[in-house]
Amino acid sequence: MRLTDTSTLYPARTTAGLPLSVWVALAAGVLSGSMAGILTRYAQAAGAASLPIAFTRLFLATIVVGIPTLIRYRAQLRAISRRDLLTTMFAGMWMATHFFLWVSSLEHVGVMIATVLVTSSPLWTAILEVTFLKARLTRVLMLGLAAVITGNILIGLAGGEGVSGSEPLLGAVLAISAALAIATQRVLSRGVRTRVHLLPFLSIMYASAAGTLFIAALITGTPLTGYTPEAGFWIVMITIFPQLIGHSSFNYALRYIPATMISLAIQVEPVIATLAALVLFGEVPLLLQVFGSAFIVAGIITVTRKNAPRPREESVLPPES
Repeated sequence: MRLTDTSTLYPARTTAGLPLSVWVALAAGVLSGSMAGILTRYAQAAGAASLPIAFTRLFLATIVVGIPTLIRYRAQLRAISRRDLLTTMFAGMWMATHFFLWVSSLEHVGVMIATVLVTSSPLWTAILEVTFLKARLTRVLMLGLAAVITGNILIGLAGGEGVSGSEPLLGAVLAISAALAIATQRVLSRGVRTRVHLLPFLSIMYASAAGTLFIAALITGTPLTGYTPEAGFWIVMITIFPQLIGHSSFNYALRYIPATMISLAIQVEPVIATLAALVLFGEVPLLLQVFGSAFIVAGIITVTRKNAPRPREESVLPPES
């Protein structure tokens, strides 16, 4: 039987009287997501290329999520409509694009800037809804976009020192493109997630994403194996923490609290990632980079708080990182 009654899957969400497990899940999601840039940087330093890192984390996640799905949710898998199946697979292609661009950005720009830009996805989600779903263009959305543009200009004016990396402009473009890709995935999947259980949805999307990157590797002739054991260790850590713990924790919390609160919590990730990069890699941000990042985070928080959808329309999709 097809899952159409979402009240049992996603009960009414309120921040009043939340169980401790929700706050623990929220903290675990933020901390795990904050580790994405650090762990990826370690994997790259150990010799792993961007495409193998992105593919392997999604391939391993597909196995971990797919096994319980095949055991417990076969009926739900068979009940998914052809349209929802194709939409989820298409969304998976955008998720693959997101991860590849995100990992690639860290080859050219520092952890702080890459994390700030990739967590700007709530703004781009709102813009996509205005462009394609005919949502209303609000003054707050325009102010948020202006703040993000101002922040990027300040980061650009800082030059190639500090945490900018070897090619800051290219890295920034890749990180923003990664944010746009995950925003597209969210918009595409929003309707599906009200009809399909979480594990079948993630299994199909992860499998599609991993398959997309596998095809990309075949076309480009990029080997997906052969990296060092050290690189393999860090890729496994990426899979466990940002991919599985991060996504699972946020989705657990989304059963009890609004997606808006999740998006706001994600804005803490750049702060944690910046402090970790400072301690571990000695990446000291310049003053203009700090101001620019602050403009971006402030713009995203403003849009997220003021442009929040009504509860029945909130996204229950897993966040980036």
